[in-house]
Amino acid sequence: MAMREYFHKDFDNYLPLFKEHAIYVAELMKVLDDEFISMGLPPAGRTRELFKMTIDLVYNVDETYREKFAPESESDYKFTTFFAKDELLSYMRTVLQEELARYFDAVDGNK
Repeated sequence: MAMREYFHKDFDNYLPLFKEHAIYVAELMKVLDDEFISMGLPPAGRTRELFKMTIDLVYNVDETYREKFAPESESDYKFTTFFAKDELLSYMRTVLQEELARYFDAVDGNK
C-alpha cells in the first residue's frame, strides 16, 4: 500500500480528519491504561508502548465488532492456510506454470 500523503495536497480538509482520529486513538489509549491500573497492573509507562498496544488491540476489536454487528456480505471472506510459506509459494508456482502451459497450448491450437 503506497503512502499518499494527502496532507501535502489538501491540508485544510485533511486536518479535521487527523484531529478526529487523534482524539479517538488518544481516548482508546487512556481506556487501555486505565484498565491496566484498575486491574492492579502497572501503567504501560511509555506512550509509544501504550500506542502500539492500542493499535494492536484495534485489529482484534474490529474482528469482534464485525462478528457482532456487521452483516456479512458476499465480499467478506477469510482465507486461512495451513501451508508453510515455502509450500504455498511452491504451490502457487505450480499453478501458474500449469495455467501458462494451458494458455500456450490453447494459443498453439488456434494457429
